[in-house]
Order: sequence, then structure tokens, then C-alpha cells
Amino acid sequence: MELFDVFVRDNPNKVTHETLEQSRTVVSLFAQFVGAHVPASAITKKEVREWKAALRDYPVKAIEMAVFRNMDFRKTVEANRKLKKRTISDKTLNRYLAALGSFCKWLVAHGYLNDTPTTGMFVKIDKAEQKVQSYSTEQLTRIFNSPLYVGCMSEQKIHKPGSLLIRDHRFWVPLMSLFSGARLGELCQLTISDVENHKGHWVLHITNEEEGQRLKTKGSRRVVPLHPELIRLGFMQHLEQSKVTKQNWLFPEIQPDSRGSRSGRMSDFYRKYLKKIGVKNDKSVNFHSYRHSFTDALRRAGHLDHQFAFLLGHSQNNVTGRYGNLQEGDLARRVQLVKSVTYPDLDLSHLR
Repeated sequence: MELFDVFVRDNPNKVTHETLEQSRTVVSLFAQFVGAHVPASAITKKEVREWKAALRDYPVKAIEMAVFRNMDFRKTVEANRKLKKRTISDKTLNRYLAALGSFCKWLVAHGYLNDTPTTGMFVKIDKAEQKVQSYSTEQLTRIFNSPLYVGCMSEQKIHKPGSLLIRDHRFWVPLMSLFSGARLGELCQLTISDVENHKGHWVLHITNEEEGQRLKTKGSRRVVPLHPELIRLGFMQHLEQSKVTKQNWLFPEIQPDSRGSRSGRMSDFYRKYLKKIGVKNDKSVNFHSYRHSFTDALRRAGHLDHQFAFLLGHSQNNVTGRYGNLQEGDLARRVQLVKSVTYPDLDLSHLR
């Protein structure tokens, strides 16, 4: 870990501070497994192979769970073999291996290792099997008629019918994704100033300009017009209420998780909520399904993928500054695309 501190100062890949700290957590888990005083030069494929096998039993968000508090990596894995908490996915396992591999490449470059021990260790993931699907009309109808939207019993029993109306990020973020195609992380980190009226059109400015904002790629920076349905549902009233709090965030009630992510807790909440209301029983649908539904709606309206890719942040044809490169014709095209998004047979009038 002393060498890792040097690696952080070098930052050979010029990644963000948040990424470096996530890597520190991963490398620390590996150090706990092999022994904190083992020299970096002793790392071989054997250690990585055995750590990879142990990761199969490592629970999701173990650091945040009270049951594993004050346990090191080995004790956590041993305890979870009995508790059987949900374990990390193959995708996450590969991310851990990548973080360790990046550090090991630096060790090789500086003469501490002869080769990178993570080479060939990654788990092959069948993307076809992992494909997330769009929501069906029946699933969307169930979601937007569930207690979260029409009245729940309490904060502790949001999935049960009752008289408590929820109108915070849990209400708005799914609707915003359905009508903008934005990712969960992009929506949870919106600031009040990211919602502006530009030339007579309300737009969302998806960016990483503010401290605490992150984007998946540089190409993710973009401007997305606000869909008329969101305005009909009362989003502008929410915006005004957020301004009253005198805080920077559009959803100030969101608290970052242990990794500093503003979407982490919402992701956990939503996954559990979908299960409780009977929408989710496998990995075919999750929050990202809203993004797929938005894409399908654009195709249903007659648009080709290359005509709207920029709206999803899938190309370099996007805004690199706050409206600096957004011409009036480009804005009109974006507005037209978003307005064309409809969901036949989905009735949201009861939420207006």
C-alpha cells in the first residue's frame, strides 16, 4: 500500500481522484488477502487466482453492511459463506481485477514485477445473456400505479398502499429517465442550474462541471430538452421547491454512498422496490430499462439510431460547453426528437 501511494501520486492514466480512491479500496482488499506486509514483488498469478476465487463469495457493498463491520477481507468472505448475502457480479469482479491490473502494470513499469499477474484472469461475460430489456407497457403501468406514485403506507413500507405521497427523487428520477433516456447517475447529480430555459425551451444540461458530478464518458455531456409530459406532471413546481432549499442540488435529499456516488443508494432502493411490487424477478429489467424504453420510443416514432445517438450521449455530436455550441436549429431538432417520444396505452394522467 506504500507503493500504491506512489502510484496515486504518479497517476499514470490521469484518472479522477474518485477513481483512484475506488482503486485504493480494491487493492486494499487484495492486500488484506495476501497479507499487508507481503512485498509487491511477491505478487504472482497464484495470489491473484486465489483472490479471484475468494471474490466469488464477497458480498455486495460489504463495507456498508453492519454485519461485516470491522472484518477484513478474509473474515468477510468466511462469514458470508454462512450468511449467503448477495455476492458481487462477474462484471464487478472484472472491475476489481482491472483496478489491481492497472496498479500491477505500474509495478512492472517501475521494476517491481516482471509481468502483469492479472493478464488472462478476467471472466468472459456473454453480453447477449446480460442484455437489459425495455419495460413493457404492463410493467410501466404497474410501476406508475404502485404505492410510490399513488400513496404508500410509510417511509419504511413504501411498497404498501397508504395515504403518504412521495414527491422526492424517488418519484421524479424514474419519470425523468423514461422521458429523457438519461442514466440514473446523470439524473441524481443534476444541480438546479442544470435545468434552464434556453430560447423558450426548458432543457436538462447533463454535465460534470460541478464538484461531485461524474459522467460515464466525455461524450456523455449533452443537452436534453424537457419532455412536455414532465412539465404536465408538475416538474417545474419541484424545481421551484428545490430553489427554496437554497442548495445546489436538484435533489438535495440524496446522500452519497460510501464511494461518493449520488446514485448508489437510489440504485439499491429501486432494485428492491421493483422486486417488492412484482416487476423484477430476474436481471432482464432494472433502472437502465428506462433508457432502453426511451430508445425504443424514438425508434417507434420513426427515427433511426444514428439520428438520435447524440441525444443519449452515444456520439461526439454533442454539446461540449453550456450551450456554447448549441445552435438554434440543433435545439429545435432535439426538441422535436424528445416530443416524439410517446408510450401508447400508458396513462399517467392520475399523477398530474
